[in-house]
Amino acid sequence: MESNSISRRQLMSAATIVPFAAVRGSAQNSAVTVGLIGCGGRGTADARNLVQNVPGARLVALADLFPEKIEATRKAAGVPDAKAYARDTELLAKSGVDAVIIATPVFLHPEHLESAVRAGKHIYIEKPAGADVAGCLRLMRAADSADR
Repeated sequence: MESNSISRRQLMSAATIVPFAAVRGSAQNSAVTVGLIGCGGRGTADARNLVQNVPGARLVALADLFPEKIEATRKAAGVPDAKAYARDTELLAKSGVDAVIIATPVFLHPEHLESAVRAGKHIYIEKPAGADVAGCLRLMRAADSADR
């Protein structure tokens, strides 16, 4: 037997270590970037929850009509460098995020979901889906049109 041959035990040890090292290395480089649409109370709570409890995600973009709401969310969630956008369409077009959280008033959910689907984003949307049956049907059509 050659002196540089490997035993079965050594091979099995190496085989069990390599996948964990590969996963650890790739996971650190593949954080999911998230944008928040709607920086009110629910949106801020979602942002804080994401930052504190989802290690593989980074909140990098915030959209709201009111700049003071964006600033309050930045502070509450601890993301001072998150980019600010005045409209959902700007966030979707310019931020390059992988996913969005939609936490806007209910009557805007169908419109914002349609925009996010067209932009090819992964989506978490607050409930209820819509304010009325027509809004829910609109939301369902948009979800059915998504490339899965």
